[in-house]
Amino acid sequence: MASLMKNLEDLTIVWLDVDRIHENRDDYFDTKTNLREYLYVQLNQLYNENISSLEETLIVYRGQSISCDELEKIKNNVNGLISMNTYLSTTRIKDLALTYAGNGSNRPSYESILFEITLDKNVATKSKPLADIKDRSYFGMGEEEILLSMGIIFKIQSVELLVEDGMVWQVKLILNESVVNKEIEMLFNYLKTNSTTSISNIGTLGLLLGQRGDYEKAERYYQMILNELPEDHWGVPIIFNNMGVLYNDMGHNKKALKYYTKSYETYQMQKVSENDILYANLYHNMGSLYYEDNDNKTALKYFTKAFEICHNNPTLPSLLLSATLHTDMSGIFEDNEDFNKALEELQCTLKIQLKILPSNHFRIAATYNNIGGIYLGKGDYKTALQNFEKALDIGLQSLPPDHENIQTYSEHIKLVTERLN
Repeated sequence: MASLMKNLEDLTIVWLDVDRIHENRDDYFDTKTNLREYLYVQLNQLYNENISSLEETLIVYRGQSISCDELEKIKNNVNGLISMNTYLSTTRIKDLALTYAGNGSNRPSYESILFEITLDKNVATKSKPLADIKDRSYFGMGEEEILLSMGIIFKIQSVELLVEDGMVWQVKLILNESVVNKEIEMLFNYLKTNSTTSISNIGTLGLLLGQRGDYEKAERYYQMILNELPEDHWGVPIIFNNMGVLYNDMGHNKKALKYYTKSYETYQMQKVSENDILYANLYHNMGSLYYEDNDNKTALKYFTKAFEICHNNPTLPSLLLSATLHTDMSGIFEDNEDFNKALEELQCTLKIQLKILPSNHFRIAATYNNIGGIYLGKGDYKTALQNFEKALDIGLQSLPPDHENIQTYSEHIKLVTERLN
C-alpha cells in the first residue's frame, strides 16, 4: 500500500528505478501503453471537471488494516515521507472510514489504521490529480468518496492510538508546499551521491516528471542539477535540452528555443562530435518546435540534419529516432498535400518499426492509422480502410479496449466505410 522514504535507498523504489527507466525510456515514456497511466489520464479529466467544487484545503480519511511491520515502519518514520503506490479511495466522513479500519480484532498480525489526510489542493493537483467521485462511485453518493492518484508523497505528522477505544491507530498525513520541496531535495541528493547514476539518468528522471505533467517540479529539479554542476560539465547541455522539451510541453516555445540554443552552444563549446546522437536528439526537438510554429521549412532543415546523424549511427536509439523523424516529416509533406512523399516517409517508419518492435506494438498501429490517413487524403478509400483495419486490429491487442486510439481507429473505419458506400 505504501512505501517509506526515510532511507535514501528507498527513493529508487518509491520514486523511480532511474537506471531501469533510462534503459527502457522509449516504452516507459509513452504513457498510453501503461494501464496505470491511462487511469491517471481519466482521473485528471475528472479533476478538471470538478476543480471548482474542491475546497482549498481538504481533509479526507481512509480506514484499513496493515501489517504490524508496516505500522512499525510508519511509527519509526514520523516527520519522514510516505508514498502511496496505488490509487487511493478516501472519504470525507471519518466515522465511515473507521468502519473500514476495523476494531483491532486481527491482532497481532494486522493493525487497524485510520489515515487522516490533509491536502493543499493547489499543491496536490500540480502533479497528481484528485477527484470528488461521489456521483460516480460504485458505493454511491453517501460515501463522499475522494479518489487520490497513485504516487502522491505525504509527510507523516503523527502516529497515535485513538483515545476512544485504543484499538485503532490514527496516522496523520499532510501534503503541502514544504513537503514537495523536501521530496525533491531528498531525491536529488540521493541521485547526486549515487556513484552508479549518471547525469543522463538524472536528466531522464526530469523528462519523466515533465511527461507526467509535474512541470514546476521538473523545472525546480533541473535547476537544482544546474546549480550543482560545473559550467563545463558534459551533462549541462543535456539538461538544457531537456529544459527545452519541458518548456515546449508547457507551451512556452520562445523559452524552449532559448534552452535548445544554449544546449547547442554548449555542445559546440565542449567540442562534442557533430556526429553524436546528442545532436540528433537536439535537432529533432528543434524541428518539432518549428513544426508546431508552422515553420515547416525550418523544421524540415532540422529533421534532415537529425537524419544524417542517425544514418551514421546504426544503433537502436538512432533507429527509434529515425522512425519518429520519418513520421514527423510525413506530416510536413501531408501539410503541403504532397501525399506521395508523405506516404514514402510513413513506409520508412513502418519498415523500421517492423524490424525492431513486436508485431502488435501500439506504435505500429499508429503508423498504419497514419498511412490510412494519407490514402484517405488521396481518395483511395479501399486502401485507407485496409490500413485503418490493421490499426484497429493491432490496437486491440496492445491497448485497453476503451483507449482513445481505439476510438479514433474505429471512427476512421466508419468514415471510410460510409464513403465507400
